[in-house]
Amino acid sequence: EIAQSKGHSNTNSLPAKYWMHSGFLRIDGGKMSKSLQNTYTISDLEKRGFNALDFKYFTFSSSYRLALNFTFDALKASKDSLFNLRKIYFESKKAKEKKQEEILESKNAKLTKKIVSEKLEEFYNAIYDDLNVTKGLGIVWQVAKYSPDNMICEFLDEVDKILGLKLSDEKIFNNSLKEHDDNIEISDLPEDIQEIISRRKKARKEKDYELSDKLRDELNSLGYIVIDEKDEMRIEKNG
Repeated sequence: EIAQSKGHSNTNSLPAKYWMHSGFLRIDGGKMSKSLQNTYTISDLEKRGFNALDFKYFTFSSSYRLALNFTFDALKASKDSLFNLRKIYFESKKAKEKKQEEILESKNAKLTKKIVSEKLEEFYNAIYDDLNVTKGLGIVWQVAKYSPDNMICEFLDEVDKILGLKLSDEKIFNNSLKEHDDNIEISDLPEDIQEIISRRKKARKEKDYELSDKLRDELNSLGYIVIDEKDEMRIEKNG
């Protein structure tokens, strides 16, 4: 492997300091081979609407020592998870523009510097433990579930130095946002849903955040996700 890699890179220096064997990549539970015509390149995945970072996130779902079973359903799930993580990053980036009392009254717990420090240590410990990226990614999602806060961005910026998912790349996010554009025009919704949305807008304007959260949960139970932005509210279909 070292000789081949040096020849490919056309340099006398080593292209990597560490060399490890990984488990096989399987396709739909079976062997991958050219004779079975079930091999895929990144270009093949791109033709199906995926990219290299979607595949990279998919590989984080298992230890490098274990065989990894590739399916397009699993890749789609990874693509969606990566999109949601980027979405959280940019929503958290906008959080500093929100009024502080609105953030504090949010349903989810408020992130603190102490929690960020502890979770970063847990993340690094997972990576140091035989590159346990799967566990590390679980810790990332623990932090991502906190109320939108700029500290989430700072945390994700740190872990992304290792994960390399380009979470802060706005161009990538905007492109994926177009693909996942599930926004619903409020005027197209049933009248009873519009009435709840109207009441929630009024509650937010009057800073009645307890009622605002209650109405958001009611909308969620009816199959609608509410996304609060600086001066507006977006509605998406839940699933």
